[in-house]
Amino acid sequence: MPRNVREALILLVLLLDALGCGVVTPVLPTLVLGLSGNEAAAGRDIGLLNATYAAALFLFSPIQGRLSDRFGRRPFILLGLMGGLAHYVTAALTPSLWLLFAARLLGGLCGANAAAANAYMADIVPPDRRTAMFGCMGAAFGLGLGLGPGLGGLLGGLDPRLPFWMAAALTGTTAILGWVLLPESLQPAARRTLDWTAANPLAPFLSRRQTATAHDLLAGIFLYVAGQTALQTTWVLFLRQSLGWGAAEVGLSLTVLGLVWGVAQLGLTPLVTRHLGDGRALLLGLTMTIVAYTLYGFVQEGWQLYAIMAGTAVAFVTGPTAQGVLSRQAPPGRQGELQGLATSITSLGAIAGPILGGASFSYLTDPEGSMALPGGAFLVSALLSLMTLGFAIRALSRERRQQGGMAGGDGGLMEVRLASALDHNGNGR
Repeated sequence: MPRNVREALILLVLLLDALGCGVVTPVLPTLVLGLSGNEAAAGRDIGLLNATYAAALFLFSPIQGRLSDRFGRRPFILLGLMGGLAHYVTAALTPSLWLLFAARLLGGLCGANAAAANAYMADIVPPDRRTAMFGCMGAAFGLGLGLGPGLGGLLGGLDPRLPFWMAAALTGTTAILGWVLLPESLQPAARRTLDWTAANPLAPFLSRRQTATAHDLLAGIFLYVAGQTALQTTWVLFLRQSLGWGAAEVGLSLTVLGLVWGVAQLGLTPLVTRHLGDGRALLLGLTMTIVAYTLYGFVQEGWQLYAIMAGTAVAFVTGPTAQGVLSRQAPPGRQGELQGLATSITSLGAIAGPILGGASFSYLTDPEGSMALPGGAFLVSALLSLMTLGFAIRALSRERRQQGGMAGGDGGLMEVRLASALDHNGNGR
């Protein structure tokens, strides 16, 4: 099969997979609310559900990646899709909260097949084209996540479980396409023996070879992702309680947010970095992130929400510029090590953020509590972003002292993969 056809198949798999993820986003809180009993408990449970997914992803991604080096990519891509199908069907039929947790755990385990998909593309694409192709993969995933919530909101208006059936249908279709059309990419001669020490998710944290600047940036990434996923966890609940929105309105808000993100990533990032450089663009993006999260916390009308999205769109340059700065902290031969550490840090932030966001929303909306501030969880995200800004300033100061300026750099493959993690964490199955 021609290489360009195989590339297109992987992109189609990612697009349909992400579309399935996005479809269920606006209705998951409705499903949880029906099982939890009240908004405060639902906020806590949604946080734990998202953390369960992220924890499974953190634990199983290195294992699946290592197994795919031994047995090939195709089996684990297909296994992940079939497991995702089982996850959506279980969620659609679940009569209890514990079974929904089990489905979410299965979704995280199967979502780890992204490592095999990335490796598949690396197998078939020449090194000089990999950065561009991983950018296409990120765009395909982002498109699915942007379109999915709008469709999910429309279907959820009919029945909150209907989007899960749609996601199951999309994932099942993708699995069939992959089974029939997708060939193996890793030839038997290139396969490696199993080395379980390399599959240890804690292994990257044992390395002491990173610079102090890299440590500051990684600490900032953890806080940034925690704040981002805390906001994502409570977004739907906040709009339901503060604005009285249903699934259709919430889905539309997520679609618009995804489109603003896409325009900012493709249009604003090159423009801002060309005029300011990666470092100053990172500080600008974080400052606008703090402003956006703070303003979201006090939204009382729908038009205000959309005005904040448009007015603070430059906040979306934060992810790519953070990756650009981080990529300068290791030579080419150690980019993979730094990437692994950054991915692990991102996963840990995606575990902590939903728990913190869900707990904050639960506490600040508890009918028996002393405070009633549904947007308070967004203020927590703003605080975490402010702490991120502090680490970023210190990291850039260190780099300036060490290198005499904030020169640009080419992050290559590491930047693209970290971009996907930073921009899409918490939006898994």
